[in-house]
Amino acid sequence: MLSHFYMKREGDEKLILEFKTKLYPLTNEELMERFESALQCGIVGVHAQCLYLFVLWKVGKERNLPFSTDPEGGIQIIDGRILSIHPLTNGKS
Repeated sequence: MLSHFYMKREGDEKLILEFKTKLYPLTNEELMERFESALQCGIVGVHAQCLYLFVLWKVGKERNLPFSTDPEGGIQIIDGRILSIHPLTNGKS
């Protein structure tokens, strides 16, 4: 599965906060490793994975990392609801 349709659920804010607490302290290299791992796994359709990838995307966007800024690859958020993940277009993933 390459994409996931996000629908807000009760408890999402708590999970998002937990993921932020885990991801914000990581180095850029560690965040890139997390992206590579997620890319290899693919989207399995688990709601928590969608939230994790959203937070990973957000942290990456704040740091201008390729997996959040690549216009065709990386983690893509479409209309705030559809999340997808693809190899980077520069060929580094």
